[in-house]
Amino acid sequence: QLAGYITDVPVKDYEAVKAGQVLARLDDRIYRQKVEQAKATLASQTAALANSEQQENAAKARIGASDAALASAKAAQRRAQENWNRIEELSDKGIATQSDREQSRTTLDQAEAAVAQAQANLEVSRQDLQTIIVSRDSLRAAVAGAEAAVELARIDLSNTVITAPRDGVVGEVGVKLGQYVAAGTQLMAVVPHDTWII
Repeated sequence: QLAGYITDVPVKDYEAVKAGQVLARLDDRIYRQKVEQAKATLASQTAALANSEQQENAAKARIGASDAALASAKAAQRRAQENWNRIEELSDKGIATQSDREQSRTTLDQAEAAVAQAQANLEVSRQDLQTIIVSRDSLRAAVAGAEAAVELARIDLSNTVITAPRDGVVGEVGVKLGQYVAAGTQLMAVVPHDTWII
């Protein structure tokens, strides 16, 4: 099933063989490296998936921090609102100065802006978490693809060893040590232990 150079032919013409006995070997160095390369890719994809899970934990922590910041901003807004209400009442009675009134109003406006900003930050944190969760499916798919690539590389490596499919007798061995063979090349025939008339 593979192309390559023959490195071993442990059977001779007309030798009896058992099922699974090695008939020939191809040079497997490239295929061994492909297995190692596929394993490295799998390790990288697995690490990316684990990193995504860590990013999710960090994003949840940021949401918690954003929630706390929003609660703090709302508390500051309540204080500013209460202060504004007092100053406005005193101003209407002519007790508070115009400067106090303006400063209180500015403080309230700033507190309301801080609440809006904290709400926006919380929404950004939630969207970041959602992005991480959505991208997790593609990371899982990449891991599955890398696992499949490892398995395919292992199959190719196992195909460098050509074994007898059943008990029988080898015919004339048509392949020689060092010969380059292509996929589909007939190397030899294994004839079952039945009676044949030619």
